[in-house]
Amino acid sequence: MLDNIFMENNRIQILYIEDNKIDQMAFCDMVKTEELPYDYELAGSIKEAKELLSSKTYDVIFSDFLLGDGTAFDILDLKLEIPTIIATSAGNPTVAVKLMKNGASDYLLKDITRDHLKVLPITIETVLKNKKIAEQLKLLSMVASETDNSVVISDKAGKIEWVNDGFTRLTGYALKEVKGANADIYRNVEFTPGSPIYETLIIQKKPFTYQAKKQSKSNIPYWAKSYLTPVLNNTGEVEKLISIDVDITDLKRIQQQLTKSLTKERELNELKSRFVSMASHEFRTPLATILSSAALIKEYNKPEQEENRLKHINRIFSSIKNLTDILNAFLSLGKLEEGKVYTNVEAFDIVDLLSEITEGIQMTAKTGQKILYVHKGDAMEVSLDKNIMQNIINNLLNNAVKYSPENKPIELTTDIVNSEILISVKDYGIGIPDKDKPYMFERFFRAHNAVNIQGTGLGLSIVKRYIDLMDGTIDFTSELNKGTIFTVKIPLVENHGKQNATLANSR
Repeated sequence: MLDNIFMENNRIQILYIEDNKIDQMAFCDMVKTEELPYDYELAGSIKEAKELLSSKTYDVIFSDFLLGDGTAFDILDLKLEIPTIIATSAGNPTVAVKLMKNGASDYLLKDITRDHLKVLPITIETVLKNKKIAEQLKLLSMVASETDNSVVISDKAGKIEWVNDGFTRLTGYALKEVKGANADIYRNVEFTPGSPIYETLIIQKKPFTYQAKKQSKSNIPYWAKSYLTPVLNNTGEVEKLISIDVDITDLKRIQQQLTKSLTKERELNELKSRFVSMASHEFRTPLATILSSAALIKEYNKPEQEENRLKHINRIFSSIKNLTDILNAFLSLGKLEEGKVYTNVEAFDIVDLLSEITEGIQMTAKTGQKILYVHKGDAMEVSLDKNIMQNIINNLLNNAVKYSPENKPIELTTDIVNSEILISVKDYGIGIPDKDKPYMFERFFRAHNAVNIQGTGLGLSIVKRYIDLMDGTIDFTSELNKGTIFTVKIPLVENHGKQNATLANSR
């Protein structure tokens, strides 16, 4: 009959307080007849009971309500923390309520045939179980109060019954705010019949562990690893759920930083690998040109051969420029990827800068190619990073020259509108196939119709990164075999450099 929780001490110590000799005898006969594991002592008065209680500890007190020298309230007033069962012949609800409020564990209604003694063993078992559960919960609450982790006790439906200080620190909710509320307020995982957590805890009656990004009362996000455990009653059914949340926000942040660092490292390794592959291909032609031209110059040592000598010297200069452009492109992208590029704002005349750039590129343009530069409006002074602007315009104009045929113009226009500089580069070249347009700003990507034209596939990627660095945008429209228009917008903002230096450092 009795549960295994009593096996550690299979004899229950009972103090029976009763001044009716017949009732005493009935109790003794029941213990003997039923062979109950009770060791008991009898007290015929409140005074005698107090004397026994002052010198000995009992597991249970079973007391009549009304005795010759007092009532059961006198025993309850001792606050002994011993489960106390009261037997009363008065079926008065008011008395029963008062008894329970004063600490009685349970009460039985006495009857002439003393049938209340028949349910006494079950009542004793129940109050001892309740005591043990209460002690365990008290111990749990003591432990839970000392831990930094969040601890929540809820019923099997998920309604919160108790939380510790760790829960309040983590979520911002106090017990009075969440008591009786659904635990979904913090769980952030579906707890309904059929869901994995419900099936594991309620149906399989097994613990469930998960990680989730949650949110505090003040909408501050945090990561928690949750350990949920079902608590079973004596019939093996789930009665309570205990949830322990461990704050793993810092751990997640470190993991994310490591993942980001590993991703960046893989990207840089890929960049270096692709550069080696690209360099082995792109360096071969200009190096061969330099070697052959240098060898031929030796042969052209007569005055009448000056024209041939100059032709090969120019070929050498052009090949060296190609090699320098490739190296500069790689170095620029490498610095951008590592977040080592910072803006340095200065005031300058945009027309003067772009006129100087176009003049330089015009010297290397194809036969009949004219670079036409027009600035709209009267405002010409801007505050930007001059070197970055030079790199952007150089890349866009060089591309226009490279992918346009002879005798076709290249149009460059600038304008300052609403604190923005607008730049447009238009060519009448080979255009970009529709299928390639989404990938034009990716590293090393080259359009399918440009594979036979020398290039690294880095220029537009670098331009995009530089423009991003200055909070700008770049777009383009293109039609195959008719040309391309690149449009750049960069905001002119005070203190622009400091803002973007921080941005660059964070990448």
